[in-house]
Amino acid sequence: MLTPRTNAWTFLAACLLLACPAGAQSAAPRDSALKIEVTSRRPDLTRPWAKRSPSKSSGSGVMISGGRVLTNAHVVRFASQIEVQPSGSSSKLAARLVATAPSIDLALLELEDASVAESIPALEIETKLPQLRQEVTVMGYPMGGDDLSITQASCRESSTPSTTTRRWASASRSTQR
Repeated sequence: MLTPRTNAWTFLAACLLLACPAGAQSAAPRDSALKIEVTSRRPDLTRPWAKRSPSKSSGSGVMISGGRVLTNAHVVRFASQIEVQPSGSSSKLAARLVATAPSIDLALLELEDASVAESIPALEIETKLPQLRQEVTVMGYPMGGDDLSITQASCRESSTPSTTTRRWASASRSTQR
């Protein structure tokens, strides 16, 4: 069953994390990938007037035009502090939440030091989805990993009575770090 969250993951993977077909030799997608580290304070549902203790989590994002960072909304939900770490760098850059769209699981961040954003290449957004069975490359920082994961996958189609969506097949063929 496709949900808004499934559609958001599809959109993020298809259009932003990797805007190039498999085998394309471009440094920009790798250089535009970012690790997002978050300190959050979730509400305490048993004591609505209080918040839980701070917890740390991480996710993936990508630098887009205008010095903005696109990530998933669930990564920055309840965030009290957000830091962005460019691929291959040990520097952590402070960021702030600009906009969030929880229904499609997308969020937009800005680096607090706009001059630093200019040093990270913006990923060019693809305007069309890949063809069915086309090989694609997906990048990100899975489950708190410290290294950028690069995986090959193929595009497939899923249908429900109201929608048809292209998404990535299970990517078990090759993973590089």
